[in-house]
Amino acid sequence: MLKKQKNNLCKMSKNNMYDEERVNDLQLYVENNSKIYEKDLEPIYKNLAKKQAKSSYEPEKAQVFYYRVANKGANMYQKEIEPKYFSPNDKKEVARRLEENNRDELKEYL
Repeated sequence: MLKKQKNNLCKMSKNNMYDEERVNDLQLYVENNSKIYEKDLEPIYKNLAKKQAKSSYEPEKAQVFYYRVANKGANMYQKEIEPKYFSPNDKKEVARRLEENNRDELKEYL
C-alpha cells in the first residue's frame, strides 16, 4: 500500500490545478525556514547527492522526499503564520519546484 502511494505522488500531471500564490508562499517558507533546512532539507540534499554521484538519481522519486518536506512546511506555516489551506496539488507543485531548483546544486553536498 505504501509503495503504491509513493508512486502516485510521483505521477504529477501538468493538468493539476494549484493556487500560484499559495505555492509561492509555501515554497518561500520552506526554503527560508532554518528548522526545515537543518532537519529535513540538508539530509535530503546529501542523500540525493550520493544518488546523483552513483547515477541512480531519479527526479520523480526525489519529488517524494520534497513532498514530505512541503507537507511538513505547510503544517508549520499554518501554526506559525496563518491558518491557510494548502491543497495536495499545491504541495506537489512545491515539491516539483524544489526538485527542479536543487537538482543541479546537489554536487555541493558531497
